[in-house]
Amino acid sequence: MLVAACRILEVDKVTDDSGKALLYPVGGMVAPVNNAGAALKHSDFKTSAREIYDACKDLVGATAGYVALLNDDGDENELLFLDAGGLSCNVNPSLPMPIRGLRAEAYRTGKPVYNNDFANSEWVEFLPEGHGRLDNVLFAPLLVEGKAVGLMGVANKPGGFNADDVRIVSAFAKNAAITLHNSRLLGLLRNSEECFRSVVQTASDAVISINRSGQIIFWNKAAETIFGYSAEEMTGKALSLIMPERFRKFHEEALHRLLSTGEQRIIGQVVEVAGLKKENTEFPIELSLARWETGEGAFFTGIIRDITERKHVEKGLRTSKRLSDALNDISKAINSTLDFDAIMEKVVVESAEAIGAETAAVALRERGGWQVKYLHGFMQELKGIRLSDAQAKGLVSAEKTRNVVVISDAVNDERVNERMVQRYGIRSVLIMPLIVRNETIGVLFFTYHSKQGEFSKSHVDFAIKLAASLSLALKNARLYEAERHIAHALQETLLMLPEKIKGLEYGYLYRSATEAATVGGDFYDIFEIEQGITGIVVGDVSGSGIEAAAFTSVVRNAIRAFSIKLRSPARVLAKTNNFICRTNSPFAFVTIFFGILDTTTGKLLYSSAGHSPAVLKRKSGAVELLDRHNPIVGVFETVRYKSHGHDLGKGDLLIIYTDGITEARHGHDFFGEEGLLEFVEKMGPAKARDVPKRVFAAVMEHTGGRLSDDAAIVAIRVVGKPDEGLMDD
Repeated sequence: MLVAACRILEVDKVTDDSGKALLYPVGGMVAPVNNAGAALKHSDFKTSAREIYDACKDLVGATAGYVALLNDDGDENELLFLDAGGLSCNVNPSLPMPIRGLRAEAYRTGKPVYNNDFANSEWVEFLPEGHGRLDNVLFAPLLVEGKAVGLMGVANKPGGFNADDVRIVSAFAKNAAITLHNSRLLGLLRNSEECFRSVVQTASDAVISINRSGQIIFWNKAAETIFGYSAEEMTGKALSLIMPERFRKFHEEALHRLLSTGEQRIIGQVVEVAGLKKENTEFPIELSLARWETGEGAFFTGIIRDITERKHVEKGLRTSKRLSDALNDISKAINSTLDFDAIMEKVVVESAEAIGAETAAVALRERGGWQVKYLHGFMQELKGIRLSDAQAKGLVSAEKTRNVVVISDAVNDERVNERMVQRYGIRSVLIMPLIVRNETIGVLFFTYHSKQGEFSKSHVDFAIKLAASLSLALKNARLYEAERHIAHALQETLLMLPEKIKGLEYGYLYRSATEAATVGGDFYDIFEIEQGITGIVVGDVSGSGIEAAAFTSVVRNAIRAFSIKLRSPARVLAKTNNFICRTNSPFAFVTIFFGILDTTTGKLLYSSAGHSPAVLKRKSGAVELLDRHNPIVGVFETVRYKSHGHDLGKGDLLIIYTDGITEARHGHDFFGEEGLLEFVEKMGPAKARDVPKRVFAAVMEHTGGRLSDDAAIVAIRVVGKPDEGLMDD
């Protein structure tokens, strides 16, 4: 519903002490501390929003409040939950909450508002009968694409609200909007990775447009390839020509209903239907439909993908990483790869050896028959051979009974093809069906040739367990791919930086060890704490995948939130460490370089929590390491951290990186800190935005193009005219 990112502005005016409500434009990206990973922990927004609200209320010291979303008509609040703060409130929660009074100001302006004398304000008359007393209130809008779509409200803070409260509640409201966005994104990716792919990868899809009469007005090259008709043949023709007969009446009725009533159930949805090729053969397609209008009326455009091949692959992509203890060796083979072909090639060999068969093969169900795909012990000429059901009665028997079929005497059993028995000398066969989603996609069969084999009960049990394990392995491959896409989407969000910050020039780079690697834990962040004061973060969290992305979000947002009031990197890291230790797994930790830079004076105050030492290159060419360290974050509570200061002059360059740079190696030869210092010292003039690329190129040259660990690099240069002076520790 709310798929967008939220933008928070900066507080720049706090003047009125009379109790009159003021609007505060809030800027600089800030985020709440508590429950920053709520979108990953809960599947519903209401639960996540309640966690965020509770943390916000506790932080600012309010005692009551609520979170609500704007209804579809835009005239009422739809209440998610109400926290009366222990006061008596007899208002029926189902009563409408029209947009009026103080909250109307928040919706209209998209900015936070508060009033410290609400009981005597002009808005108190809007409270319904039975409502609890409100001494003061603060509303912060939930912003999506610059539009207020909901409110977070807090009330009854002893002593009243102030500018810091505005910043904090606005930051929590931003996180609530992001949480709503992420919960929808995760649901979409988990439910249909293939649909997500069909939306974003349409370059090779058919694009067909029709007018309100159902006549084709546009037919692209991909449509020609998929359906077999040229554009000349189809322009002006009815769309029903490429539909199976059984769907044509439904199409005509749906088009009429859409034009006459405006009903748009299929618009914007992705559906699977059947298409009809020129040679009159049906095939499965995936369709997404959009409506557009001009002065000539309504038109419709469909994006169509031929999913024939995908449908065949889906029969096999149900994987599992685990097998039973009795099949430990095969379990290792399956868990060594998530590629279906590689799994089957290993299984056909190792299962044949485990069961003691001389040969083994896998035949897949295809188009009313069978095709041999994977072999062990057979001559390669058998690979790719196709058998009809009449030629493979034993395979059909396993498919129909959905159970293991044992044929001890293949020579005298009509279920085994006579020609195959004679050509390959088959004496005994054990056939087990491979079943995925209640459908047999193929069979795995073991054979004896030199003698008539005896398949014992243990052999049959082995076959049953192996079939079950293979089905789980196929399912797991799909889950792995879905998780990887989600993790990548989350990491891309975490690595987004502002386009520019006044007084600074900067560049940044992130590279994973391999293109197919699971998302790692390296991250960076640059944000304005206030005008002229910038926070700089580079970190490396433990773990990978969704867990690493979630932990990164918690760490990043904690640092941002604590930086609102604290101007000491050491104190910010100490607060962050205590928070992480209390709220995360004991096995989750992170190394961090956090600096606070005054862009008007060039004064840098930093604290390093077990992180690789930053490199400072002076304008004169001198190079030094900022190598003072503190303990890593997330291991022990109440750790003391220290800050250290440096003055950055105009032209000085600060380079911060993760250990993927210095630990990159060629054989046993590491790039190392010495290699980095040598390269930076010899590096000629370069803009800060180009420095990360040049450093990374040097690393790749040293390693021969291989990266053993993920790497992140940030380069910072003050472009103003810093004053002379020393930093305070």
